[in-house]
Amino acid sequence: MKNIIFILAILFAVSANAQNDLAERDSIVKVFQKVITLQDVFFKAVERNDMAVIDKARSQLESYFEDHYDAILPKLVKLVCGTKDVGLFSVFLKVLISTENSADEEPSYRLAEIYACQPDFTLKLIDKCSNKKIVLDDLSFGFLNIPMEKQKKIKNYEQLKEGLEKELRNLR
Repeated sequence: MKNIIFILAILFAVSANAQNDLAERDSIVKVFQKVITLQDVFFKAVERNDMAVIDKARSQLESYFEDHYDAILPKLVKLVCGTKDVGLFSVFLKVLISTENSADEEPSYRLAEIYACQPDFTLKLIDKCSNKKIVLDDLSFGFLNIPMEKQKKIKNYEQLKEGLEKELRNLR
């Protein structure tokens, strides 16, 4: 009887954790979709040279990045490193491409963290991107600027660095 209760407790915990991961995934995707929408509004205003809308859209983007986007990126890293969620990571790559005009460095650092924990997965999906150069440049910036104390914690840092440099050479 104790074994059955123990097994049920484990199943409940696993189920609750899976539901939590799905809820986190959904909230991350919603943030990504909002970023893409705000970015689209900004670009359309630029095309029309509508300065009032440009200023408003830029302000909204900056605020949304600070309050929502950067805040969910650690959760993204945790989920993608743990589950290799192709759909979630693909949406993140679309956001990186759509926000190429952003000066925010946080997404590049988080992309580098994902590369460090899932290098083959990361490069395989980047290879399928519509604009591979933008994403590889972001990855290169983030990975090559990892602080020394964090580099030491990445067992195969030099090997990963060489792999990234090879990808960049092949791109050019």
